[in-house]
Amino acid sequence: MNFFGWLINVSIKERNAELVFKTDEGRIAACDAYNPYFYAICKEPEEACHVISNHPLVECAILERKFSSIESEREEQVVKVVVGRVGDFQSAAKDVSTIPGVKEICELSIPHSFKYVMDRKLCFFKKCEIELKGGELARVRELDSEELPELSLSTAIANSGSIELRNHGFGKGEADVVFSYGMDGRFGRRVESGNSIHIDVEEDMMHDIYSEGEVGEISHEELLAVGKERLVRIMELSRLSKVKPESICRITPGRINTFLHMNEARKRNIIIPDLKKFIERPKTFNELRRIDKGGTIFYPEVGIFKNVAKCDFSSMYPNIIVKYNISSECMNRCFRDCKLKENCKNYFSVPGTFWRICMERKGVIPEGIREVLDRRLELKKMMKNEKNLERRHVLDLQQRALKNILVTCFGYLGFSNFVFSNVECKECVMLLGREIILEAKSIAEERNLKVLYGIVDSLFLGNGSAREYGEFAEEASEKTGIGLELDCVFRRIAFPSSKEGAGIASKYYGITYEGELEARGIAIRHSDACSLIKNFQLEAIPIILGENEFEENLKKARAILEKHKNRMRKKEASLEEFAITKPLHKSVEEYKVNAPHVVAYRKSAGAETPNNKKNIVRFVYSKEGPIPAEEATIENLDEGKYGELLERSLEELVRGIN
Repeated sequence: MNFFGWLINVSIKERNAELVFKTDEGRIAACDAYNPYFYAICKEPEEACHVISNHPLVECAILERKFSSIESEREEQVVKVVVGRVGDFQSAAKDVSTIPGVKEICELSIPHSFKYVMDRKLCFFKKCEIELKGGELARVRELDSEELPELSLSTAIANSGSIELRNHGFGKGEADVVFSYGMDGRFGRRVESGNSIHIDVEEDMMHDIYSEGEVGEISHEELLAVGKERLVRIMELSRLSKVKPESICRITPGRINTFLHMNEARKRNIIIPDLKKFIERPKTFNELRRIDKGGTIFYPEVGIFKNVAKCDFSSMYPNIIVKYNISSECMNRCFRDCKLKENCKNYFSVPGTFWRICMERKGVIPEGIREVLDRRLELKKMMKNEKNLERRHVLDLQQRALKNILVTCFGYLGFSNFVFSNVECKECVMLLGREIILEAKSIAEERNLKVLYGIVDSLFLGNGSAREYGEFAEEASEKTGIGLELDCVFRRIAFPSSKEGAGIASKYYGITYEGELEARGIAIRHSDACSLIKNFQLEAIPIILGENEFEENLKKARAILEKHKNRMRKKEASLEEFAITKPLHKSVEEYKVNAPHVVAYRKSAGAETPNNKKNIVRFVYSKEGPIPAEEATIENLDEGKYGELLERSLEELVRGIN
């Protein structure tokens, strides 16, 4: 049986992989053999192999040649231990680890579904030609296609203690994808027993660093609309990382990085460890002072400025990792397949350090990241050429999903639980980033452009025209080797001061020549600011950045503030405008300070719940203090507190500006 389709799900059952393919006609199930396995690194591999093969839970033990770690210079003999059933996997591993001469057990923590997909070289949501023989998978051939499957969708919402399931656009039967919101604990295990992909939208939004935030009460139609967009993101990440789609929404972008690098290590015949092995080399105080630095910041001059360009280095840190081949096995050594061996001269010396990076052999980390960079660049090019707005939106969702990985890959490089992490690699990336931003600043000043503000990978420039800003970006890209893009030109931009009168990093607001508002660090960008405050700032900012004298604009902004206060006094504002939303990151009992949202939660019925892991608290300031929003009335609001919040929100916009 031959057909075209997309792999949408894989489940491992004892010694078989159960696959689900989506075709234009529906779903087709397939089966494939899978024997769970792990690796044992031993002092005497041949002797250990013989002992292990006699274990009653072991199907067979095979000698293979592998690199035992990412730093290994050469392949060595290791024992591949194949277990009869998934259910016996952990027990067999525990027993094997006690055998004399077994130094280490590896690849125990890798999900079996990921290991199967990785070994079989399959991809989720990549159109393929599939051949089945008697229901068993015989052959899969990937096609060069961006086409995505049309999946049947349903939504699940808790209603009066029960779960209400609704299909959308198809009749009875099991949907390909089921969306829920905040129901993982009650609903997830139930769906796993079927072939449906269960996506909890709340979980996915929590693991997306560019998410718009929390959703309150949600209808089936609203959940479907949000779920469709989340599904596009999940399909892209699942296809690239080889992780099951319903797992993607439940893991962090950093964890997805791990899976990408595991796959790259597997391509290179490297055994994947379960625990990080590399220990940072001790450094003197002077070395730490020189090496362990954060990103460069040029603090802004306080005030309002005209015609200011914002230039961003495109994925600066990921591009540095790829360009300079930064990976733990590439630092300060020559490698197993380096053609020049000990006399290697093909290396890069990191400025200001004793580090040398071998450029002869590409590292696991940069090659894992390269695939994401190339894919995102491809998607952005496709966006530019796409005329269909709906298709262009889908491409934008896909490239933004990949941005999550790229933004986190640098921090994960030094994360202690990342099995390929190396703090010195992270320090190396940071040092090179500082060099690049300093070089870009010098290029700007040579062109008589004024650097008003700079932070890590962005520069805000004045004293130029749009053409001059564009020419600067081209020159900086060429000389630094990292693409610098002219993001936008602000008609006017404001940099308010701190209470001490100094410029503040990551706090500004401006309006571009296209009329778009961009801001950082002020209330309209805070998820816990109430609508009253956000609406005031959105109304006041265009006035403050107007063409008139600042004092006149400030007077108009204050008039807007008084208007909002009067609406509050006259009870013309809706109660919803005063609601403040904040999450509880731990159980209430662990909070030692009576923060307003904790006080409000303790007054609610939810305070009886002992485990408050993901509770979102909506509260208002009442005359009796913070209370749950659902218990508040418009008459009982603490008008003085909200008046104070309005005053603060104006102050944060204009502080220090004159």
